[in-house]
Amino acid sequence: MSVARVVVESRLPQLDRLFDFRADDDVVPGVRVRVPFGGRMLPGFVVETADESDFGGELHHVERMLSPVPVLQPEVWALARAVADRAAGSAVDVLRIAIPGRQARPETAWLKGERLSLEPPEPAESILPGLVERVRRTAR
Repeated sequence: MSVARVVVESRLPQLDRLFDFRADDDVVPGVRVRVPFGGRMLPGFVVETADESDFGGELHHVERMLSPVPVLQPEVWALARAVADRAAGSAVDVLRIAIPGRQARPETAWLKGERLSLEPPEPAESILPGLVERVRRTAR
């Protein structure tokens, strides 16, 4: 059993810090988790793990790991924290922009080791010439 330091997804500025939770050994930094917080279950990101906690009380257990994919990299966390501190905002607000929402299909493919096609789709016929012509007609 280890300790997971989690940033919870909350809009409350007083919760813009790391909280310690007991976690299983399969919980690694960067994964999305759901944790008990204030009588509710809140999503969050594991920022780091440790062997023990500085918190003197009883730690709650991580409810579940939402995804085994580590989407929060240490560099992204450091940058989000720095941006939030500089702009007097919260790191979770920055992370909402930096990390896209969970997508099951790409995540499953990544876990299976498959490569999704990164080729752009074939371009449709350009609408630009028609649009330019319409703008010219309405400007007359």
